[in-house]
Amino acid sequence: MTNKGTILIDVQENMSSVSLIEGGMLNEFYVEFNHNYSLTGNIYKGRVVNVLPGLETAFVDIGLAKNAFLFIGETQDKESLFKVKEGDFVMVQVTKEETKEKGATVTTNISIPGRLLLYLPSIDFAGVSGRITDVGTRERLLKTIEKMKNPNEGFVARTLCADEKAGEIEKEAAVLRDLSKAITEKYLERGIGLIHSEDNLLLRCVRDILSKNIEKIYCNDEKTTNELKEKCKIHHPSFYNLIKFYDEKIDLLDEFEVIKQLDRLLEKKVTLGCGGTLNIDKTTALTAIDVNTSKFVGGIDHEQTIYETNMQAAKEIARQLRLRNTGGLVVIDFIDMYSEEQLDDVLKVLRTEVALDRVKTRVMGSIGFGLVALTRKKMGNELRKYLLDDCDECGGKIHSKNYMMRKMKASLKRLFAEGEHTQAFIALCPYFSKKISAFNEFLSECRTIFPNKEISFVSFPTAKCGEFYVSGR
Repeated sequence: MTNKGTILIDVQENMSSVSLIEGGMLNEFYVEFNHNYSLTGNIYKGRVVNVLPGLETAFVDIGLAKNAFLFIGETQDKESLFKVKEGDFVMVQVTKEETKEKGATVTTNISIPGRLLLYLPSIDFAGVSGRITDVGTRERLLKTIEKMKNPNEGFVARTLCADEKAGEIEKEAAVLRDLSKAITEKYLERGIGLIHSEDNLLLRCVRDILSKNIEKIYCNDEKTTNELKEKCKIHHPSFYNLIKFYDEKIDLLDEFEVIKQLDRLLEKKVTLGCGGTLNIDKTTALTAIDVNTSKFVGGIDHEQTIYETNMQAAKEIARQLRLRNTGGLVVIDFIDMYSEEQLDDVLKVLRTEVALDRVKTRVMGSIGFGLVALTRKKMGNELRKYLLDDCDECGGKIHSKNYMMRKMKASLKRLFAEGEHTQAFIALCPYFSKKISAFNEFLSECRTIFPNKEISFVSFPTAKCGEFYVSGR
């Protein structure tokens, strides 16, 4: 039986996040700093700065600090792009974020996502998500799309299409066509710059995470709750009554133990339910995962113990990659098994679990020496980039100031909810005690959230780097 899902929408002054909880487990997590929105999916009107036909590339000014990089070899209409010259205008969409070293990567193959469909305004194509594997369902959806699409446009049925009727699919197709028309009108009337932005993190999740498996949606910000309700009333009316404003005494992420699970996701070592472990190491070239039986001795014999550990590891590895947003090449060192049949079983579980990932992931299989390789498309930053910072003392990683403040706020709410405290003391590790002035803004925010409460910082010399403790009186 499928576990029912709960969506948690956490809105804070500096960062916002969306969590998907299924069976008490955190299965998806998305975080965004409120001052640093993602560019991926945004559509721009750009001006060609330079074309290098020999390298099949062009550089496009889209109004950002760095020119965008357009690889013509990946575009739908290469011939016409080779005819563009410096100064010409093009409509492009960001496929990869800009970095400190180079600008964003863009494409002229525009795609507009809905909850059920991906619309391709200028590509003649009909397709179905690879995550829909039932042959009958795929054939039904393909017929629906081919019947409703116009010449020179395309649609791809997304995973949630599998349970929808043709009428609902056609309604969303009409909405996406209207949106595409509005984007084209902006392109024709404006100079270079942004002409269409993907919704912020919260509204994107309304579009992408909602499914018939969701039974509750909690948001701890009243304004955002109302915005979500308005969005659902128009586009997803069946989910309207599921959205609730969360205003309980215990913090939202604390109540559902999201913070505890996030802390574990930032560690290299993962303990499996059976007692086995995963050791996850990130290098420049790849991510290496080592599977160990560790404390697990529950199998009938040694062979069974190894088999059970690897089976559980395969399932957990898919979850860890998804939650950590690990991209690129991943090499897994499963414990050596006694037969090819057992390895096939483990690979089958791994393939089944990665198929649940919204990001394209491909299991390549055994590559020799007992190793298994898979690739996961790089999409945005890894979780560690958001929640960890470089430690300028030890050279390692430490919880970021924003993440520390989020955890402190949850701890303060629990302290005041569970006792008649009028004062709270936050004991900081020596590292953050030296940077205490950086938390002045946090203290000011806390005085608004917790009126009539006195909150102050104290130093805790024996605390580990990045740790803090909250007490009251």
